[in-house]
Amino acid sequence: MPEWKQECDDYKLVLMDETLAAGFIVGLGGQQPENNDPKLENTDFAAEIPELPSSFDPDFSDDIKDDQDSTFNAVQTQPPNSDIFGIDDQEDMCPALVGNNKPVTTTTTVAPSNEKKGFFAKLLKAADKFLQKFNIRRLKFGTIIEFLDKLGMDKSKKAMAKVMITIKELIENKPCVSPHEMTEDQLMNELMERGKDSSGSREEMLARLLELEQSCPLMSFTMPRNVYCTFDSYCLGVECCINVKLAIFLKVFKFWARFDPCADPMQFVMAFDKYNYTIKITGSLNFDGFENELKTGIKIDLMGGIEVVVKYSIIKGEEATLATFGVGFCSHEDMNHCILFEILLDSEPSPRPEKMTDGQIKAALMSRNLPQIGDRATLNSRLLQSDLSCTLLGKNLSLHQIAGELGKILYYAIQDDCMRLDAWADITVPLLGQTYTKTLRAYIELDPCSFVFHVAFEGYSYTKVLLSYEWGKDETEEISHHVIVKYKIDRNVEEGVFVLSFGLKICPGDCFLDDYFLKDIKIPIPLCGDFVLPGGGTFSGLLQTIGGKMTEEAFELVLKKFDLDMVFKSGPVQLPPGPSNGKKYCIPSDEGLHLLHNQEVPICDQRALVNFKNFSINEWLKDKALDIGEQLGEGAKMLLLEELNLTNFFQKTKCDRTRSPYSPSVEGMHNTCPKTIAFLPSKIPDPMSCYIPDYCTGIECCAEIPGLGLGLHLYLNLDLDKLELSFGFENMQKKMKLIDYVWGDEIKVSVAEDFSMSNWLENMGIPSLGDLKDSAKTMLIQQLGVDKFLQDRPCDINDDLYSPSVNGWKNECPLNWVVPPTIPFRDVKCALTQNCTRIDCCVDFSLLNLRLHFFLHFDRCNYVISGGIEKKTFSYGLLDFNTFWGKEIKTDIVNIIFIKFKASQLEVSRKYVLDLGISVCLEPNKCELDVPIFKEVLIPILNCDLKMDFSSKGFSLSNWMSEQGLSLEGSLSTALSDSLFKLLGIDSFIKEKSCSRSEPPYSINQLQENGWSSECPTKLSLFKIRGTTACNIKESCTAVSCCVEVGKLGRTFEVVLDIDFCNQKITFGIEKLTETLSLQMFEFGVRKEIVIRGVIKFGYTIWDYVGEGVYVVTVDLAVCLEDGGDCLISVNILDQAKLSKQICHWGTGFMNPEFTLGNFMKKNALTAFNQIKGLVLDELKESLGLPQYLNNPPCSLSNQKYNPNINGIKNTCPKSIGFLPSLPSSMRCAIAGSCTGVDCCIEAAPIHHNLHVYLDIDPCNLQMKFGIDKFQFQIYLKEFEFGIEKDVRLVNVVRMKFKIWDLTAENQYLIDLKFSVCFDSESQCLLDVPVFHQQRLPKNICDFTASFTNFSLDGWKSSMGLTSDKLTTFATDQLMEYLGIAGYLKKNQCSIQNGNSTIQGWNDDCSKSSTYQKTSLLALPILCSISSKCTEIYCCLAVSSIGRNFEAFIDLDPCYKTLELGIEEYTIEELEVKYLVNMKVEVCLEHGKPCLISYDIAKNLYLPKIGCDWSFNYSGFSLSGWYSNMSLTPGSLLSNTYLSMLKEKLGITNFLLPKEQQCNRNSAKYYPQTLNQNRWRIDCPLDVGNMTELSDVLPISCHLMSVKDEFSLMDIIQIQYKIDDVDRSNLELTAKIKICLEENTCLYESTLFDKHILPKPGCNWNLNFTIPDFSLTNWYNSVGAAIGSQLSKLNAAKLLEQLGIAKYKQEVPCQRFGPVYSPSDIGWKKDCQMEVEMAPISDSVTCLVKDTCTSVSCCVDIGFMKTSFEAYLTLDACNYWLDIGIEKLTFNLSLKDVTFGTTNSFYLNSVIRIDAVGVKATKKGKLKFEESDEEDLSEEEEEDMEEEEMGNLSDEELDFEADEDFAKEFQEYDDDIHDAEEEVSSGEDEFEELTQKKKGSKQKAKSADGAIGKKSKKSEKLDSSLFAAADEFADVIEESASSGWDTLGSGALSNQDKSSK
Repeated sequence: MPEWKQECDDYKLVLMDETLAAGFIVGLGGQQPENNDPKLENTDFAAEIPELPSSFDPDFSDDIKDDQDSTFNAVQTQPPNSDIFGIDDQEDMCPALVGNNKPVTTTTTVAPSNEKKGFFAKLLKAADKFLQKFNIRRLKFGTIIEFLDKLGMDKSKKAMAKVMITIKELIENKPCVSPHEMTEDQLMNELMERGKDSSGSREEMLARLLELEQSCPLMSFTMPRNVYCTFDSYCLGVECCINVKLAIFLKVFKFWARFDPCADPMQFVMAFDKYNYTIKITGSLNFDGFENELKTGIKIDLMGGIEVVVKYSIIKGEEATLATFGVGFCSHEDMNHCILFEILLDSEPSPRPEKMTDGQIKAALMSRNLPQIGDRATLNSRLLQSDLSCTLLGKNLSLHQIAGELGKILYYAIQDDCMRLDAWADITVPLLGQTYTKTLRAYIELDPCSFVFHVAFEGYSYTKVLLSYEWGKDETEEISHHVIVKYKIDRNVEEGVFVLSFGLKICPGDCFLDDYFLKDIKIPIPLCGDFVLPGGGTFSGLLQTIGGKMTEEAFELVLKKFDLDMVFKSGPVQLPPGPSNGKKYCIPSDEGLHLLHNQEVPICDQRALVNFKNFSINEWLKDKALDIGEQLGEGAKMLLLEELNLTNFFQKTKCDRTRSPYSPSVEGMHNTCPKTIAFLPSKIPDPMSCYIPDYCTGIECCAEIPGLGLGLHLYLNLDLDKLELSFGFENMQKKMKLIDYVWGDEIKVSVAEDFSMSNWLENMGIPSLGDLKDSAKTMLIQQLGVDKFLQDRPCDINDDLYSPSVNGWKNECPLNWVVPPTIPFRDVKCALTQNCTRIDCCVDFSLLNLRLHFFLHFDRCNYVISGGIEKKTFSYGLLDFNTFWGKEIKTDIVNIIFIKFKASQLEVSRKYVLDLGISVCLEPNKCELDVPIFKEVLIPILNCDLKMDFSSKGFSLSNWMSEQGLSLEGSLSTALSDSLFKLLGIDSFIKEKSCSRSEPPYSINQLQENGWSSECPTKLSLFKIRGTTACNIKESCTAVSCCVEVGKLGRTFEVVLDIDFCNQKITFGIEKLTETLSLQMFEFGVRKEIVIRGVIKFGYTIWDYVGEGVYVVTVDLAVCLEDGGDCLISVNILDQAKLSKQICHWGTGFMNPEFTLGNFMKKNALTAFNQIKGLVLDELKESLGLPQYLNNPPCSLSNQKYNPNINGIKNTCPKSIGFLPSLPSSMRCAIAGSCTGVDCCIEAAPIHHNLHVYLDIDPCNLQMKFGIDKFQFQIYLKEFEFGIEKDVRLVNVVRMKFKIWDLTAENQYLIDLKFSVCFDSESQCLLDVPVFHQQRLPKNICDFTASFTNFSLDGWKSSMGLTSDKLTTFATDQLMEYLGIAGYLKKNQCSIQNGNSTIQGWNDDCSKSSTYQKTSLLALPILCSISSKCTEIYCCLAVSSIGRNFEAFIDLDPCYKTLELGIEEYTIEELEVKYLVNMKVEVCLEHGKPCLISYDIAKNLYLPKIGCDWSFNYSGFSLSGWYSNMSLTPGSLLSNTYLSMLKEKLGITNFLLPKEQQCNRNSAKYYPQTLNQNRWRIDCPLDVGNMTELSDVLPISCHLMSVKDEFSLMDIIQIQYKIDDVDRSNLELTAKIKICLEENTCLYESTLFDKHILPKPGCNWNLNFTIPDFSLTNWYNSVGAAIGSQLSKLNAAKLLEQLGIAKYKQEVPCQRFGPVYSPSDIGWKKDCQMEVEMAPISDSVTCLVKDTCTSVSCCVDIGFMKTSFEAYLTLDACNYWLDIGIEKLTFNLSLKDVTFGTTNSFYLNSVIRIDAVGVKATKKGKLKFEESDEEDLSEEEEEDMEEEEMGNLSDEELDFEADEDFAKEFQEYDDDIHDAEEEVSSGEDEFEELTQKKKGSKQKAKSADGAIGKKSKKSEKLDSSLFAAADEFADVIEESASSGWDTLGSGALSNQDKSSK
């Protein structure tokens, strides 16, 4: 609930600055209490309480008394407590502890009753007496709860329990506050709670509170010194506040512990802060003991993470129970490493042998190498003797054992070296029937070799110096009022012993111990060598050891240390006796001892010219060996003020801001002014408080100076009555009349005034500066303190460093843009170093005889700006300089000699802008020398290798830790780490807040398998990192940050690597050190390393795999703290990991969003662009972020690349590209000879730079390049999204927008291209030019045979340092990039793993694989496959030497007539029926040497075409959606450009006819329409009936000519048809056409034929040559073959294709010697069972009479083509049909349509001919046919066939009888051809060899050929008997037929007119 809190009590009503009313609300008396007590209405006496039944209120006191084991009896039998503690016996009992008080017996006036009264009844009857003795403080909560329980008041009991819990929590959770931090009220309350006096000053109350609590003295003085505690009244519990110092932080914790022996079981409860733990001690008090370590869960975020750990042990000895309780502040990762451990309760057991357990005594004996055998008494005696004896210098010393009662209390032991005596006093305390023992310990230790001794009691110790010690004196050291240590040390020099007495005085009340328990023990004095001063050998340690004050004894100790004790002696000086002859005798000479002789002593006070500007409190504290951060002691404070001459400045009594008038305050202000004061600060910052008095015209403030214990009191008072202004600053107080004050002027109150030369001359009585002598100058320099800053060797303006000089400069900087100004002073010379970043100047200041060296150095390589004057130097870390850029920084010597500089950085330009000046000023407002060295001069920001070596050479962490006294196994605290970093010089590089592996970005998006977190959308293969490292991949996928924990240092380090592909820059860094470089300047593939002072090493290597689209990155981090030794950690973060480049989306914001060009020019007072020059120009480029991207030199508009031009464009494309735009005069462009590249130069006037902008598309190498000056990109077209606008922006200033469509079918690119130059978002772009708008750029023809010039794999391996035969995967990737083929390779390599179906290296899924034969690949590392398409070959080739597989492929699509091919060499010819493929793969890796692999995969391999699947899923396309995407109105008429884009999108461009060949519905082909046939024109002479009426909506006209083939064009144009062969005369046709441009809707759909009956037209059986004027001779010449020679298989196939007969060839040619035609006789095979007369046939022809006897087929071999043709004739006499065929071509002839007596020609493209001449019936009823089957290869006129090679074309026409030998050899050759059909080349060779042998026989063949035109005997015989079988068939027909038939005559096998061909 919110509650009202009133801070003030007054009110004020103000109107128009006038106070109308004011007063108080409540008043000083405060609010009067309101009486809300209810009024008692009933005043009658209450009725007497009735008797309670015994069942409700029993009396069981007698039962308790009768129980011998009850607590009552235990208390009754307990002996009185020792009065040591002063505990009241009545309260020292378990009931007092747990709340069970003894019942109070009372006497009443009521008559006795037979019924025994209960407790409650007795209480009620004697309530008055009970209340007289009742004390609320003695009432226990347990008693109340028991009372409520008796009455059954459960609800009240629960409420009371809740109250108890609340009170308990309030008590337990009361925060601990250090007394030093308490307010006065808190101190008073704390003292009152402890029952102490709360009066007095703050200091008195504080001292009183910090006094040791004496109620439990044996506990209080054993507590640590940094705690203050409260003990319970029974000394069984303690609550303390402890001040814990962690590094520089001080935190207060509360702990408490309590032992409860009355609980069942007994409990020991301990707590630290909010953590508490209870130990239950089960059983009796005779437990054995236990110990444990507990984690409290209290964590502190300091020093790498601290957790509080509690350790305890409770050990039960033979006679004592010992409890130890401690708390540790330990590393949360290593609990064994504790930065601090405090023992809060410590009970060291007495080492009495009789009190040890058997295990303890044996362990003690073992540690001393003493025997552990014997009974217990023997062991006790042995250990006791060891404790009481020692050996020194060969002497054995034994102490006596303390006897009697004192011996029961005291026990002591002497160390083995006899130099230390320890004593233990066992104080016994009886409690609750049990005896508790507390052991107190004291010791005295002699260290005569260091001349000190130590006295200690528990945690208190004192050290004294033995030099000048008063031997034999009884001395005491008071620990407290109750405990005193007594000792006496004497020495006997003659015996060489110390004589020692040692005792204790313990008097808590009466003294139970007050005596020496060791008296006059003689201890030998040891022999000492060189001694070490106490306190670690240092003076500060010595002072600390002896109490902080140098005593005479300590000084003698120092003299002795340096062997000066015999030189400087105390006491009077004894001079030697003088001469007895009375002569003067002088020591050391007559002139005496000159301490000063003519020595000039400056008249000055060391404090007179204090320069506060050069004073450093930290340096002063360090110089005085005082701790920084500690409160300064009073003596040190006085020394400081004395040295600063401020003793009289500070007031004796410091102001106190916690007291009146500054308190109470609100936000540091105590305002008692009744009026409103405007513009008061909302808060006065600490440590200051202020007070405004009620008269409102003054202010008084008090501030505390932390660490110095000083206050600053200042005031300002405006007295309007006296018209005075008074102000003061501590003891400096001034007054002035208001009339003398100039309103608005600032008055400066200074503690020390600036030096004035004129004042000094006046004070010294010197008339002028010219009268100043050299000695006076020297004195002045000394007085000013300048002399201690001067170099031993002053600079000289004539030194080589400054000479020779020009205009005051020796300038070695080679950069022409670094221009130092002229120095106008002769006595000032400066030098600029070769790297342009250091300036040295020498000034000859003759006025004071000074030669002063000034320097300033911008050391980017070590990230330091350093400078100085003589020895006075300064340095700034560049990483911490951010707040100083643009501000003047000044350093001086004693406020007289100055160096000042102002620097700003142009980070993008990599330049500093520097102002530098030096001056010497001898007056506050006047300088005798003031030289501007630099004025806005530019110097470079160097690019360094960033390898900074150890600043401390030879540094070793292990040595350093040893020097600090640290364990080598432990970790450093945060404070120690910071100290170490500062020592090593890396502190300025470390972030203030270290990274955390448990915080974002490392704690989110984690990949559990490898320790990474990733925001990258692409899955990356990342290196698994170690547990102490966490890494994150950014969303760009090429940026990595890692947080690495170094446990030894207790700190994490963060490294960053960001490769920004889209902005072409790389950023890398460690902690605060980051660098950004342009990727254009970056050296890929070379290891880079950043080393910070040799400690932190960050290494990385980056490879740019352009082809693969990735960066390959290796990153490692090491932290090394041993110069030249092993590193502390070394983490491999990335190991050749591939980081994917993402698609770029350039931002549309400027680097500086608030920048505008107009404001920039206005700020620099510029009105025109040509005025922007020099530094202003650099600043403009810097503001835009341009410098790192600009070319130097820039492009030129007048360059011949862009000239001559037309309208600003130079076009070198050899093809027509249409209209080009006109460009402005500030822009020139050139179109490349490739036609697909444009290069422009654009003038940007404000930045005085021409921008080179280009776009180059390479369709042959499938790459694209574009860029703006150095902002350049190269991508592969496979990654480019065509049709999507690309907006490339160079820091949003230069913009290039382009959109490209790839019109693959038209072999063009369609391009939109626009360039813009803009300088801000508020004004119009300076340039905005569309260069191309839907511009068509034609692609060039590609040459795929280009080779890599002069490449050698061995040479490349050598250059890369590779020696192994096989490349690693990484090296392979590098090789692919180097060769430029990585971009063409698939990410997943093909495999050469054989499958179950692999045969001889082939996987063949073609259904017609039996029709071709493949080459075996078993011996090669190749696996090939032929897909089910049959025309697709894929081969995988393994190149083991480079460790990679390559895939080559050919994919022929016979349906869409497309060819897709992969890498490697290929040759291909497209055929009509089959594809004949030659495919060869080669891998060539050495220039000029044979290829590594060269093999024919396919050689003359026939691949059959299979049927086409015309379906093509284009369901996702929508025409309306396409219109919308192109920003067009749906349904609008498309321009040619958009039509091209649509056809390209649909993929139908290649299938559409060119415009001049497109159909026209109004052309003569479709118009006029046939009468009564709507929209049809029918030329068919036969009756086709009524055609389907076409819809008027469908824009279609049809012309019925003949039945066409079917297809579906990309599912867009679909023709669905069905043809049924009804009979030999008619066909049934169903046909439908669709045009579909939407997913579920067709634009047009119409049925053309619906089961329409169409007559079969008559056929033309005479098919002419497909190639007009074909000549075989010319064709032989065209293929480069000898005329008439045997053709290769390839050429034979080509010939058949060109003649157009290949498609008619049967899949399997006929075989004359196969089972169909063999065996034969005289050229005939007869399956007919009838007798048929057959004449002999030529050897090249075999004929078959089939079993029907009316069908004849013949197979003719054509030897020179190595193929055969089949012709056949079938007579269907029943149906009067004659079928004649050649291969697949069939001619159907009705005998009814035959005109007898005429010749019918059946020609297959005029090459294969059948002439049927006449058909007639014979008298025998037989038919007779005369048929000529011939082969014709030309349409030329008949010629004499002069070429002798042509004699081989038709064997049946040659008369081989003229030369039987030749005919026989020829027949053998012909047989060989058939036997080895596949051995083409062999057959060709044999044929050529044969023809060479028979040159003479060829002449005979030629002669035989001369018989052309005449029938040979053989031919005549064939003419008459070709179809002898037909004669018999004709006789049968003749007998059964009434009509007559003409006899069919035929030529034998050759047409006489065409036989030569």
